[in-house]
Amino acid sequence: MTRVLTLLLLLWSVLVAAEVGGSATPASSPSATAAKASEPAAASSATAGLPSKAGIRAAYLKIEDTIDDMQVRYVERTLKAAKEQGVQVIVTHIVSDGGYLHSAQEIVNKFLDLPKDGPRLVAFIDRKAWSAAAMIAYSNHEVHLTNSGLIGDIGVIFIKDDEIKYAPEKIETAVRTMLRSIAQNRGWNEAKLVKMTARNQELYRFSMPTEGNKPAHYEWVIQDDLATFLAQHPDLDPNAKLIVKNGEKDRLMSYTAREAVEEGMATGTVASLDDLYAKLGVTKESLVDLSRNTNESVAWYLSGWAPLLASLTILFIILELKSGTGLFIILAACTGAAFLFCQFYLDMANAFDVVLMLIGLALVIVDLFVLPTGGLLAACGAAVGLVGLTLSFMPNATQFSFAAPEWGKLLVTALGRSLLSVAVVAFGAVVLISAAPRLGLFRRIAVQAEIGGTSDSPSIGSSLVGRTATCRTALHPGGFVVLGGGDRAGEELSASAEHGEHLPAGAQVEIVSTSLGEVIVRLKTA
Repeated sequence: MTRVLTLLLLLWSVLVAAEVGGSATPASSPSATAAKASEPAAASSATAGLPSKAGIRAAYLKIEDTIDDMQVRYVERTLKAAKEQGVQVIVTHIVSDGGYLHSAQEIVNKFLDLPKDGPRLVAFIDRKAWSAAAMIAYSNHEVHLTNSGLIGDIGVIFIKDDEIKYAPEKIETAVRTMLRSIAQNRGWNEAKLVKMTARNQELYRFSMPTEGNKPAHYEWVIQDDLATFLAQHPDLDPNAKLIVKNGEKDRLMSYTAREAVEEGMATGTVASLDDLYAKLGVTKESLVDLSRNTNESVAWYLSGWAPLLASLTILFIILELKSGTGLFIILAACTGAAFLFCQFYLDMANAFDVVLMLIGLALVIVDLFVLPTGGLLAACGAAVGLVGLTLSFMPNATQFSFAAPEWGKLLVTALGRSLLSVAVVAFGAVVLISAAPRLGLFRRIAVQAEIGGTSDSPSIGSSLVGRTATCRTALHPGGFVVLGGGDRAGEELSASAEHGEHLPAGAQVEIVSTSLGEVIVRLKTA
């Protein structure tokens, strides 16, 4: 019982540690330096509509690498934190080749759903914002690039077996519609933005004559809109249209920094992030840094190993309950802490999820060591624990939001990851039980090699059949027995009761067979 209490205490300490680490708010550690007094700070078109520069409070977040569901949750957290901090500007630093379409769409929707009187969104691109990253960039009110920045190429593709295929028209239509919505909400040129994904359409330019107070200018039209545009301008010669550079079919629009500014698809160029802060009127003191800190970066890395960490934790707990050496509970605490740290910090797990897992574990322990129920409590505990494990793979914000459109997809993903953990536990248990006797490992867990069901000398194991032993621990149905008189008397063996019976400690038993590194025993009758 002391071993059980120690196990629960250690696991609870892991929960508390993960809770403290997961609830910690990333510290503000502004990376920007104040603009030099000699540098010009005159307002440009980049700051149109911004509040007075004095005391402008800004938040910085960074979207880098693959656009995926973790990026969605990161943006969701940072937008919430920015709102709580009362910022007036949100600067999003983007460095990405793109990612998953549904994740990019969710981020775009979160940006577009911000109230009109909310923070002004400013994208900063110092290297690249391709594909899904470009879509996110244009959902900002402003886009600033360094001279080496690149943007565009929002082609929707599928990669399978090293082969790239473009998405069917059904998907591309939805993407074009979203780009139209972005352009209409943020003021970007609709035709140029749509051409970033409409590879099967041409982009035309028309020279428009002076109309009233409106001077001569150019109009850009995507092929889909050509008929409507000509109907609205009957005096235009249809043959006067010019296919713009990169506007041909089988091409996707993309821009260098200079081209983007010249074509009105970027607000301006800046020398650096500090230069952008200077133009916006943001000082070091007024900046809230919401970029990933070290803890969150570690959590992101561990997230890919989360199912394995959960599996190892469960497996080590099973081994500890079987052996009582104390080694495996330490290992379980380490892997459990890593798992909970990862899931808590990414807003995947919460205290409720972990309490469910602890209740499940407690029910299994009660069935094994306190109140035998023939496996009923253990089965209930396993079910409760599996529910808690599944919930720990779902974002906290949508765990019980059954009406959310992504809830079903998230549930399937969480179930898959939790079942993967269970499968790894089952596989690991079989491997350990089978391999331990041959390798001479875990002597308190498995029978020595000479009696293992997988031993090279099954006759030696068979010689134990019929021997008498005494239960050192209660068998529920597994435990340990000590051999009686004769050869190897006093040797401790791992044992299981025949037919899953529960036998008390001290009971006299008879060995009836060996299997997978254990002896199978039955109660000895007079």
